Amino acid sequence: MGLIIASNHHHGTYTCRAHNLFGTSTQDISIMIKLVTEEIFLPNDMDQFAAVALEGKNTTLECTCQPNKCNEDSAYVYWKFKNHYVNQSARTMVSKRGLDNGPVKIVLTILNLSKDDEGEYLCGINTTQGFAEKQSKLHVLKKGSFPSVLPKNVSVKLHTSATLSCTVIYPNVLLTTSPFIYWKVNHTFIRDSSKDYKMRDGIPRNHPSLSNTKRKLLKLEIFNVSMQDLGCYYSCGVTFNKDILVEGAKICVLRFPKEEASDVTNEAATNDEGMKGTAIALIASAVFIALAVVCAVILVTSGVVPCCRRTTSTKLTEDTTL
Repeated sequence: MGLIIASNHHHGTYTCRAHNLFGTSTQDISIMIKLVTEEIFLPNDMDQFAAVALEGKNTTLECTCQPNKCNEDSAYVYWKFKNHYVNQSARTMVSKRGLDNGPVKIVLTILNLSKDDEGEYLCGINTTQGFAEKQSKLHVLKKGSFPSVLPKNVSVKLHTSATLSCTVIYPNVLLTTSPFIYWKVNHTFIRDSSKDYKMRDGIPRNHPSLSNTKRKLLKLEIFNVSMQDLGCYYSCGVTFNKDILVEGAKICVLRFPKEEASDVTNEAATNDEGMKGTAIALIASAVFIALAVVCAVILVTSGVVPCCRRTTSTKLTEDTTL
């Protein structure tokens, strides 16, 4: 049997049967009609780039079918890696997700990634009209090249503005994604529309000592620093994709050392003034007591006090006699 012009309705399995005096023999032959990929799968802006995931972490690859092309009940989906079908296992899972008469997502989940998982994958679907496959690439970052965030503490004066900063370091392969950069205070996201803060996003630059690596400076301006801002309550972070999320350590906002020293000096001066006042009061009391003692001695020595006593005694005697 031969096909002059193959079309969609030729897609399927054929059985060849031979019969003679010695018996009957059959053999199945499958004819796979490959459909036009662009007519089956929805385009994605990231198709030209490789998906990036971290070694030891989990990731998912997916492709999306047109609503009316891939929702047959008899259709089956698959993934291929290095020309072999990816089987269901403890590490790899293939699934089909979608709503009735809506787009169908063909998903491959890989757990505990290793560099051996890196390479080209084929997302495929087989329907009664034919089959179609779409290529996806996966890049696995080694643990030593994970992106990182380096926070920097800052010393500030109260009731002034202050700028916090973080440096994000990441490999060039992540330039294909648009990172989501954020700041938090007390584990709460700071919004761009906040009147108390202003976020600034720097330009990626080549790292001075690491090859194929970029660094980016992030800044957060606090307009009016208060006592509530002091401490390690701020943090910055970046999300490159659904699998790569990096959050920096907390940033400590410290009170400016000279300002603290000034407060200590003022407190010491206040204490000195208090002590001086106490000393003066004590000296005055001592002088008063000393003067009182001197006066008493002078009165006794001059005989004034005894005389008074005698006069009083005589007067009492006279009154008694009368």
